[in-house]
Amino acid sequence: MDATAFAHRHVKHDTLMLMDWPVDADPTSHISWLREYWNTVEPHTRGAYASDIGDVSQDTVHRNYGSNYDRLLALKKQYDPGNLFRLNTNIEPTM
Repeated sequence: MDATAFAHRHVKHDTLMLMDWPVDADPTSHISWLREYWNTVEPHTRGAYASDIGDVSQDTVHRNYGSNYDRLLALKKQYDPGNLFRLNTNIEPTM
C-alpha cells in the first residue's frame, strides 16, 4: 500500500459530502454544520481521498497518509521546501 501517496487502495467506496447555500448568505452556519456532521462520520472511515479534503489540521493530514506520511514529508522537504504546492491537502515541509 505504500507504492504511491494514496494509502487507501483497499477501499471500495468513496463518499463526498458537498453543501451549497445562496451566494448572498453567510456560510458560517453551513460550514459548521458540515464539519460537525463529518466529525460523526469520520470515525467510521479509514481515511479520505486527499483531493476530497478541504481545510484540515496537520494531524488529520498525517493520519490520512498513514505509513506513507514520513516518506511524503521527506519528499516535500526536498522538492518543495518553500511550500509552493500548498493548495491541496498539504503536507507542511516544516513538520
